[in-house]
Order: sequence, then structure tokens, then C-alpha cells
Amino acid sequence: MLIPVLEPIVFLGIDVLEPKTGELYFQNAETHLRGLSIESASSDELQEYFYAQGRDETKHIFTFEHALDELLWCALRRSRR
Repeated sequence: MLIPVLEPIVFLGIDVLEPKTGELYFQNAETHLRGLSIESASSDELQEYFYAQGRDETKHIFTFEHALDELLWCALRRSRR
């Protein structure tokens, strides 16, 4: 059984750390709200709270509305069992 998990993340931009890679950068929303920036993060914090994804590797990242639609779809499928 698949269990959907939602983790709020913040889009930081493209090529934030590495120029011309085309990677999209994201940060854990909790640390973003606490004021942690990618520039001031330690190497451990970079690995734990920041994500770089290629443009073609973001099918698992949704806007709020799309994520809500997916969760509702999961709930409907489960209720039919």
C-alpha cells in the first residue's frame, strides 16, 4: 500500500549553487521560515534541508492545489476497496 507524504518546500530558484546546470533548488519550509539561507547553511544543513532537482526530475513536486487533488484521489481509491 502506498501512503502519500506531504512535505512543504520552498522553491529557491534555478542554478542557485552551481551555474548553468539548470537544476531547480528547494528548501524545507520549516528551516526557510526560521531564516536559514542556503548561503549560510553548513554542509550538514545543505544535505538535510536543501534539494537540487533536474527540470525533468520534479514529477513528485506539486503546487498546493495539485497536491490536494492527488490526496483526494488517493482517498477515493482507498474508499472503493
